Amino acid sequence: MSSLIQPNSGEIFYNNKKITGDALEYKSKVGFLTSELKLDDFFTPDYTFTFFSKLYGISDEDIIKNKEKLFKEFEQDL
Repeated sequence: MSSLIQPNSGEIFYNNKKITGDALEYKSKVGFLTSELKLDDFFTPDYTFTFFSKLYGISDEDIIKNKEKLFKEFEQDL
């Protein structure tokens, strides 16, 4: 239901709307929290930032701008 993985069958509805129809609208209203972040070992901070940005449809240009700003603020190398 988090919409991070697309279903291969069936449908899920939230407020009478399919969550696969407009994922950004759905994600803006529902949060997802897990006790563990189970990502592969190659998910560096740089890769993770890009990965989740793309899930939300953020443009490559904005990803780069946001990454430069935040990584500088948190003193993280790209």
